[in-house]
Amino acid sequence: MRPSGGSDPTLFHCRSHSRCQDADRKLVETEGKIVMLGCGLCPNTTLHAIEEYVEPPYLFGQRYRFTITDDQGTTYEQEYRTHGFTQHGYRQCYDKIAKLDPRSFMRSGRVLEAATWILAAPQFKEAVLRKLKEDPFFFVAALANSAGGQVGTRSCGQLG
Repeated sequence: MRPSGGSDPTLFHCRSHSRCQDADRKLVETEGKIVMLGCGLCPNTTLHAIEEYVEPPYLFGQRYRFTITDDQGTTYEQEYRTHGFTQHGYRQCYDKIAKLDPRSFMRSGRVLEAATWILAAPQFKEAVLRKLKEDPFFFVAALANSAGGQVGTRSCGQLG
């Protein structure tokens, strides 16, 4: 994939989220479970997919058109839009799910030496959507400001 206008394609989302986030969306619409095994609560792609239901102001950035050539040699164009977190001055703080009512959707323990969380997907979705509607900026923190001062110094992994 090559963007028309250049940028890192790993920072992009499909124009049609029904295709890109299909697995995460199906998971939260069923009785699925999410297992966070040894990785903590920060790298939570499912929470990111749930944000797309609400589309908070920081979520998306610019749109780009890519020219894509598939393995059959067919070339086509697809529009993508960037993640907007850093463009809007924020970073993800998905570990803050522990500040919700985790008893309603989350269990934790250990598998061998690995910290593990199991999230009941539909209840997790409900709790996240409720919080995003109450406070759209709950799962992000401000990056350092341009004068060098720290607007929000907490990073993911420090619930503070």
